[in-house]
Amino acid sequence: MAAEALGRLLAVEAVPALIDVLDDNLFDQALDEGRVAAAAATALLRILPVLTEENCADIHTGLTLRLCRLLKHRDAGLILETIEALRRVGNGGAVEPVEQLHDRTRNEVVREKAFLVLPILRERRRVEALHGTLLRASELPTSEHALLRPAAYAGNDNAKELLRSAGKSDE
Repeated sequence: MAAEALGRLLAVEAVPALIDVLDDNLFDQALDEGRVAAAAATALLRILPVLTEENCADIHTGLTLRLCRLLKHRDAGLILETIEALRRVGNGGAVEPVEQLHDRTRNEVVREKAFLVLPILRERRRVEALHGTLLRASELPTSEHALLRPAAYAGNDNAKELLRSAGKSDE
């Protein structure tokens, strides 16, 4: 089966598709008796431990959201591997799903793992929020030693020379 081969190959780029197989029930469970979903879960159990920022850079867009969907799976082993993967490659968007998992699970091992990973994810969310903030004084400083001063009109109307948040690309 293809999912099994992807797991043996540790095909990191297949993680989104394997999650979709589990999450979206792309295959009729009655026809394959759950074999495809089971093979996808087995492959994920092999691949998730090797996920790093470096080897999943090409699939990183939306990866955290997909991984968070796995937190609702019934297999505690898959949930634990998912939490660990979120610790390594997840972004701040994983905070709420991991908090919800922590609050609702009855599995003490899962609860403990979620508890340990939450501070890491919260810090990532804090850092991500800082990246989108451009500081600028809103009024004249009361002291001449103020670090931030309101921008004064410099006579330059060229939009390409204006400051932008570092997250935006030049258009």
